[in-house]
Amino acid sequence: MTIADKAGDIASTLNRKAAELKERAGSTVEPEYRAETVEATGEDLPGALRLAYKPIGIVSGLVGGLIAGQVFDQIWKRISNEDETPEPLSPKYSTREVLLAATLQGAIFGLIRTAVNRYGMKAYRKAVFTPIPASSRKP
Repeated sequence: MTIADKAGDIASTLNRKAAELKERAGSTVEPEYRAETVEATGEDLPGALRLAYKPIGIVSGLVGGLIAGQVFDQIWKRISNEDETPEPLSPKYSTREVLLAATLQGAIFGLIRTAVNRYGMKAYRKAVFTPIPASSRKP
């Protein structure tokens, strides 16, 4: 399973959870309009929806961190042919190895964190937020 597949699975799970929350809240009104392309920042969400996303964002961040750790371990095992990653203060690894491992780990973590946050917000927005079209807004 690739990183994109895992991120997609997480987004699907978040989408289902958000839909369940929406259903529990008793929303029976079908949206008339859904934005096709919206930035995944959450800044355009109303305050209550932005606040409701916080726990989901925290959980998805933790899951993303766990996935990133597993991905890094697998990549490091294949690159170095060793079972464990180098510890920063361990004398049995060279400085070059330690710095390379830290750089790789940071890049993987950043990539997965960004993907999980972006797809999580997109799924949440799709499930719970229906912006009002500009033509329907009252002045």
